[in-house]
Amino acid sequence: AGGNLSTTRVQMYGAGSQTAGLAFGGEAPPDTAETEEYDGSSWTAGGDLPTALKDHGAAGTQTAALSATGVNPGGYTAEGYHYDGSSWTAVANNNTARGNVAATGLQTAAIIWGGYASDATQSLMETYDGSTWSESTNHPTAKQNYYGAGTTTATLSAGGGPPFVNTTFEYDGSNWTSSGAMNTSRADGRGGGTQTAALAAGGYNPSHTVNSEAYNGSTWTEGPNLARGHTGGAAGQNSAPSAKCWVAGGNPS
Repeated sequence: AGGNLSTTRVQMYGAGSQTAGLAFGGEAPPDTAETEEYDGSSWTAGGDLPTALKDHGAAGTQTAALSATGVNPGGYTAEGYHYDGSSWTAVANNNTARGNVAATGLQTAAIIWGGYASDATQSLMETYDGSTWSESTNHPTAKQNYYGAGTTTATLSAGGGPPFVNTTFEYDGSNWTSSGAMNTSRADGRGGGTQTAALAAGGYNPSHTVNSEAYNGSTWTEGPNLARGHTGGAAGQNSAPSAKCWVAGGNPS
């Protein structure tokens, strides 16, 4: 275990690596705009988001992060923000306001898919080039709280709900194809890695799970258990290699 977050919270997202991580937003309660930076042993305060935000997506690194979509005090939002290591700046909105998306990539090359809006789960996918969002090939299923990892041209998507599933899909920059199923159906897992070397940990179905699984590009195998059940915390979904994953916060805390 590493150092604890300064503020206990759930329904948050993160970015960065095991030695340079970033956690922001979430529900404490109440919903929060707080940002914290991790150095591999302890968390310190960073610049707050412009608004309280939860159920958002994120990509990038500790000094070049992206926040997209989510739920703010006004409801579902399409707002986007960039973080430069000290402060957040508003950037272009994505095309469809929603919460509970999956997200991965970099601040200048990110991808979001799925989520929940208008009283329905979504299959919508959008890619981001650092300044504008573009509609892309929809995900084969309409779910929220997918596990995601990888890049915009080598994306991994697994799990999601409701109902809870164990299906896995890979995206090559143009199309989605199915791959080997997870061993445990779940939603809202966290982890990191690439399309061919990823780790998914925690999630719920419907209770919080300690289970983790490693993916090698075709099959999932059981990994080490978390110290406790974990859902909806922060993690570096794209930039942390699967052998150096981290998760923070979440429910139960």
